[in-house]
Amino acid sequence: MDGIGKLEWETQRRVITLFREELKYRYLGNWEELQENKHIEEGYLYPFLAKSGYTEAQASAAVYKLQSEANNTSRSLYENNKAVYGLLRYGVDVKTEAGKATEKVWLINWKEPEANDFAIAEEVTLRGGHERRPDLVLYVNGLAIGTIELKNSRVSIGEGINQSLSNQSEDVRELEAKPSPTIGDVFVFVDECHRTQSGRLHKLMKAIMPNAVFIGFTGTPLLKQDKSTSLEVFGGYIHTYKFSEAVEDEVVLDLIYEARDIDQTLGSQDKIDHRNGQTVHLQHLHRAAQKRSGRSRKNQNRNLRRCV
Repeated sequence: MDGIGKLEWETQRRVITLFREELKYRYLGNWEELQENKHIEEGYLYPFLAKSGYTEAQASAAVYKLQSEANNTSRSLYENNKAVYGLLRYGVDVKTEAGKATEKVWLINWKEPEANDFAIAEEVTLRGGHERRPDLVLYVNGLAIGTIELKNSRVSIGEGINQSLSNQSEDVRELEAKPSPTIGDVFVFVDECHRTQSGRLHKLMKAIMPNAVFIGFTGTPLLKQDKSTSLEVFGGYIHTYKFSEAVEDEVVLDLIYEARDIDQTLGSQDKIDHRNGQTVHLQHLHRAAQKRSGRSRKNQNRNLRRCV
């Protein structure tokens, strides 16, 4: 638990429990001290291929091709990722004997998702010129397909994103230097744009897709600083839908509050009875609001049916 706070460690345990008990992932253990952690764990990939019915020759040829594409030093990281994606998504064509037809080896069973080997490991140390240690790594059939960084609730989302980017700093620099070629019109839709698009993440996305059109969405009230930043990043508004308009359309309830000076101590039976009367009154208001919300949903359903 070195370098990990108690609260963070407890959160990590809960997340692992979620993956094990709810999502049925196998727990591979703590890999902090292991020396040979890799993005392709052949010790788990080969057993999956054997269980899937492939011969040793077919499996060896498929894994060799996967490793060759993933670790090709004569190409950019983008080109390597593109080639690996093609093998994962469309299978690996292998030929084990001269004169024999080409056969397809599937590294991931897309037709039967439950037949794949889902696993999770924690504190996976990746050694080399740039050592890093993601909190959690997700594997499918021994292939690392995702990482999870856990942060204390007191730590900002931005700091968590920055750490994830730092873990990939070498890859990020290469992507920034070699933006990916885009074919046709590319539109990037970013929800809650004011939270993540004011710094390094946005610059990286723009570097990777320099010709893309970025459109930001947010339904969260903006602070003055956030508002100016979002306008600087995305430009002017395409469309706005104000809270008052939503109330008029009866898709949300109006926000109503009453300022009160609340007594901190109740020293008499009369005051307690009065307070209970206020509570009953609020309950009636709540029920009325629920009925109004129900009518609003019915109106929405009618509008949807008209559109269809």
